[in-house]
Formats: sequence, structure tokens, C-alpha cells
Amino acid sequence: SSDLSLSMNISSTPVTQLSPSDIDFEHFESRNLLFTATISNSNEVEVNAKLNGTVDIFLADGTSFPGAVTFLTNQFPIATSGRTITNLNIGRNADIKLEDFHFDESAKQKVQDIALSTGKFPAGRYIFKIVLTNVSCNNQVVGQNEVVFNLQNASRIELRSPAEGATTKDR
Repeated sequence: SSDLSLSMNISSTPVTQLSPSDIDFEHFESRNLLFTATISNSNEVEVNAKLNGTVDIFLADGTSFPGAVTFLTNQFPIATSGRTITNLNIGRNADIKLEDFHFDESAKQKVQDIALSTGKFPAGRYIFKIVLTNVSCNNQVVGQNEVVFNLQNASRIELRSPAEGATTKDR
């Protein structure tokens, strides 16, 4: 048998905010480009692959949700010329459908409560781990990358002085 080798390189877009549609691939259509996976196929033939993803959430308030979101795509072909896939290609209405999707209920509650009031996810680190498996070769893991988004919460302004209840003197 030939060496069924694939490789993957992931690049990300600098993102300062995420919305529910950006990580809930199953229920929403994202309009924001988050990552691009460039997959090379060094075989003489087209090969089928799957992407397996995890999103770990570490919020600025100290709450963490490792494995908050997990997903597995259906298999898709990778031509000998390779293939480029972005997060916009994955999901219900996209060309790569999901075989499995899970959004941890407590993580969803926490981030969506804030997202509903502000339209954005809370400040923190959102780590997308993307694993490429070669279906044509017993689901062998052939590529693994992670993309980290550090979200700042710019919408909250904290007054430094005067302190609550304090008064200032005119000079």
C-alpha cells in the first residue's frame, strides 16, 4: 500500500471578539473567518479526511471549560492538489457537514448569557484545537494545530477615580 500522507497547516485571523455563531457550528452560520486549514495531499490519489475539533474556554473571571465545544465533520475528499478549508466551510449549511457536535451545557449557559446582553462572548482565552484524520488510512491522525484567541472586553469601562462615593476638590 502507498503512504497515504496528508499534512495540515492552520493560520488564524486576528479576532478581538467572538459571537455565538462563531463557535456553534451546528446551529448558526458564522460570517467571521477564524481559521484556515491548508491541507496537502502527497498521494497519487484523492483521500478522504475528517476534522475533529475542540474549543477550550478560559474566561477572564477564572471560570474554565475545557472541551466546551467538540465537533467532528463528515468525511470530505482531499484532491491530490490539496484543499483549503476555513471554519466557514463547516456546519449545517456549509459544504462540510457535521457528524457530531456538542456544546457543554454549563459553558453554553455562561457564555451565552453574556453574549445575549452584549452580542459578544466574554473576555478570556478561546483555544480551538483542530485535528485532521485520514479516513482512507484507518482514521490516522495526520495533522494537529491549535488557534488561540485572546478576547479583551472593551465594552466595559472602569472609572479609576474618583472612587465610589468620594468627592474631588477643585484646584
